[in-house]
Amino acid sequence: MRRQLSHLTILAVALAVCFILPSAASAATFTINDLTDTVSVSDTNGSGRLLGVSCNGEGCFFSIFGLQGPTGFFTVTYNGIQVFELDMLEPGSGLVSDIISLSDFNSTSTFWNFLSEAENALQGGNGVPTLLEDGTSQATLVIHYFNAQEGDEGMDVINILSDISDPAPSVPEPASGLTAFIGLGTLGGFWFRRRATRVS
Repeated sequence: MRRQLSHLTILAVALAVCFILPSAASAATFTINDLTDTVSVSDTNGSGRLLGVSCNGEGCFFSIFGLQGPTGFFTVTYNGIQVFELDMLEPGSGLVSDIISLSDFNSTSTFWNFLSEAENALQGGNGVPTLLEDGTSQATLVIHYFNAQEGDEGMDVINILSDISDPAPSVPEPASGLTAFIGLGTLGGFWFRRRATRVS
């Protein structure tokens, strides 16, 4: 009987450890895909904590169910600095093309807003950190979760996969060259005709 009790005790302790200790596997990566005219958000790791996704063209609202529990808390950082918004800049022009921001939160979830403007520059926040788009999936914001005793519960990362505007072509297209050639030829013809008229 004593031997059975010790096996049950070990099993009970093992189960308690599994449910009480934070699991590193519960951290997730969420990716915002802005490569087309329709933005989408995905749960890259399949954590099942991406909720309420509502995307409409160039904007997306979504929530992430946190790891902190109802009495814990979270912080949002970019490069180790606590932030609530990040502006993405177009290379070359430096104009704000995408904005990711924490719009709200409650004891269990964070609520996010992503806005992308394909045609015009967005108005970024004053003093908001910026990241230059490079056309790849870039890690942007990190959500750190803590329990009520300030113990680390894990973290999530929000990635943004954004398109970059095509740079202006350095070599003119054949049609542009032909148009320029015809225009110069026409000007030359007028100049030659005008000169021939003066001489006679």
